[in-house]
Amino acid sequence: MRGSPGLSRSYVVGLDIGTSSIKALALPDGEMPPVSVRVATPTVRHPGGRAEHDPGELWDAVTGCIRALVGALPGGARVEAVAAATVGEALVPVGAKGEELRPVIAWHDQRGVAYVDRWEQDPGVRALYGITGQTADERATVNKILWILDTEPGVAADAELWLGMDAWVNLRLCGRAATSPSLAARTMLFDRTTLRWSGALVESVGLHVERFPPVLPGASVIGTLRRRAAESTGLPLGIPVVAGGHDHLCAAFAARSGTDALVDSIGSAESLVAVTDEPAVGDPDAHVNCYPDVEPGRYAVSAQVGATGMALDWVAREVYGMEPGPAAVAAMLSELGIPLRPTGAVFFPQFGRGTAPRWDPSAALGAFLGLTPAHRRRDLFQAVLEAGCFSLRQNLEWMAGHGIVVHEVRVGGGPSGSEAWGRLAADVLARPVVVVEDPELTARGAALLASVGAGWHADTARAGAAAAVATRTWSPSPAGARCYDELYRDVFSKLPDGLAPIHRILKQGWRSGSA
Repeated sequence: MRGSPGLSRSYVVGLDIGTSSIKALALPDGEMPPVSVRVATPTVRHPGGRAEHDPGELWDAVTGCIRALVGALPGGARVEAVAAATVGEALVPVGAKGEELRPVIAWHDQRGVAYVDRWEQDPGVRALYGITGQTADERATVNKILWILDTEPGVAADAELWLGMDAWVNLRLCGRAATSPSLAARTMLFDRTTLRWSGALVESVGLHVERFPPVLPGASVIGTLRRRAAESTGLPLGIPVVAGGHDHLCAAFAARSGTDALVDSIGSAESLVAVTDEPAVGDPDAHVNCYPDVEPGRYAVSAQVGATGMALDWVAREVYGMEPGPAAVAAMLSELGIPLRPTGAVFFPQFGRGTAPRWDPSAALGAFLGLTPAHRRRDLFQAVLEAGCFSLRQNLEWMAGHGIVVHEVRVGGGPSGSEAWGRLAADVLARPVVVVEDPELTARGAALLASVGAGWHADTARAGAAAAVATRTWSPSPAGARCYDELYRDVFSKLPDGLAPIHRILKQGWRSGSA
């Protein structure tokens, strides 16, 4: 970066508005250490897989997190820009004065499931994919919009803009609702080749493109921090508010550090991300999406890996009786021996969410198999870790079979920083695994985009190349690779076909309220 090593007091701030927590990271211009703060994401869960955020509580959490970060900076520090990475698929309808018209619908809310068939019929899965690069996913933002149009006509009539989480945060920060291509794509209404809202798709749901926010390339300056936001966050009035992007793609941008390494980004959801220069790779049947990356001019090939983070949160809360989060994961990891070896307990990781490349939303339920009275809670935890690695292997094999060269696999987030996970992943994948030792990769990626908006770098390519991330490489052991290869081929690879008929029955019963 541009500053004098060790002397500069300039920072940019990256926000990570995530499923379970909100993080703020101050990235320095120079060799000062970054500073980070995290708080819980306030979420209200309802029956039937529904989840919402109270907008006032959510904004208080965001501003409180930023205030704590500003207060933790060294004396004389100057913050020069801010950018947000957020979840995709969340929905915030706002009125003519920018007011929220209802609670924010969380990205993982499942009320849109009834609308998937609509897209499979018109325009059809392959035509939809050709425009958007997205599979007809129940969680896509447009399906939440359709639900509001059908069930909350008053909200629909008053909606001036339909915003994602990032556009809403930007509106609060600088008074201008704008999004980036990587997040506009997650609505399932964005044309990935023209980089504009698809008039045909938007009009097909009875809306107009004017009701959606402007789309600016990642790292673009959206506006400047307004007074109310400056007062509530402690950030300097008038600093640039910069376009961020989809959280997994921001994490991958930071993790690959200017290379073309494949990156497995582990959060509440988990995505394997490769970057290309053309929107040519992907498969709607496998649920491997291909849409604009946070780096302008590039595309992300993104595969939905097993829901490791969500499953770990569930194990922490329901099995261990702990509040989910990094402390809980560390406590659970402390019970495991090293190296890990199969215990006979196996987890199927479609934990209410379909996974690539065997995408089947009709059967997207999780399962534990092989349990006996001898199994303990740590065995369930270990099975979840193993399942995530098996799912990662499936997706790496798919990408290798579709022309994506796997030179290096980098992993960040979740439990990946532990020795137990690093050795396990290397054994399951039977290849070296490079773990990026940064617990806040997503916020770092957003901060790197902010650094371009602040003028520290000429473009995202230079910002990415300047990202100094510490890594540690784990190599497979012959014994571990052998036993996990047998478990993968003889058991895990057979689970999708074996469990699908049962899970379809259970899922249909759950949908109808009879289970």
